Amino acid sequence: MGKRHDLEKVLQVGDLLFRQQGYHDTGVEEILSKTDFPRSSFYYHFKSKEGFGERALEYYSNNLLQYMRGIFSDTKEESPLQRLKNYFFSIIDHFEREEFGSCCLIQRYAIEVGSEPNRLQAAAKKQFNKWVSATTVCILEAQEKGELRLDLSADQLARMLYDMLYGGATLARINRERGDFKRQLENFFLLVSI
Repeated sequence: MGKRHDLEKVLQVGDLLFRQQGYHDTGVEEILSKTDFPRSSFYYHFKSKEGFGERALEYYSNNLLQYMRGIFSDTKEESPLQRLKNYFFSIIDHFEREEFGSCCLIQRYAIEVGSEPNRLQAAAKKQFNKWVSATTVCILEAQEKGELRLDLSADQLARMLYDMLYGGATLARINRERGDFKRQLENFFLLVSI
C-alpha cells in the first residue's frame, strides 16, 4: 500500500516559505525536500509552481479568514468597533512576534508578480476581496451601532483600513519597529470613530 502524502503539510510549508523568502526565491525542490512530498505527486495535484502558488495562497487566506471571522463574530465582545481593533492590532502583534521577517502572502505576491496580469495576481485579488468583504460586514455592524462614521461607506472604510495596514506593515518592516505602525492604526480608528 502506498504512503499517503500530506497535501496540507506541503501547502503549509509552501505558504511559510513564500511569505518568508518570496515566491521567486522559493523553488519547488526546496518545498519538496522540506516535506518529503514526491515530485510526481506535486505535479499531479498542482500541475505547476504557479498552480501550487495559487493553492498555497488559498490555504493562507482561508486560515486568515477563519481567524478574522472568529474575532469579528465574537459575541463576548459587544462592540463591533472593538472587534475590528482586536483583529487589526493582533496583526501588528503577529508582525512583531515574527520580527517583521514574514510578509502577508497577498502583499508578497503583489510585490513580486503584480506588475502584469497572471494567475497569481488574479488569485491574490480574489482572496483580498474576501478579506475586504468580511471586514465590511463588521464595519457595517459598527456603523449601525453608531460607532463609526456614516459619511463613508463600509467598503470605503474597509479599503482605507487595508491601505493603512499594508502601508504601515511596509514601513514597520523597513524600520523593524512597531510603534509607528500601532500609532497609525490608532489614528485611523480615531478619525473614523464617532
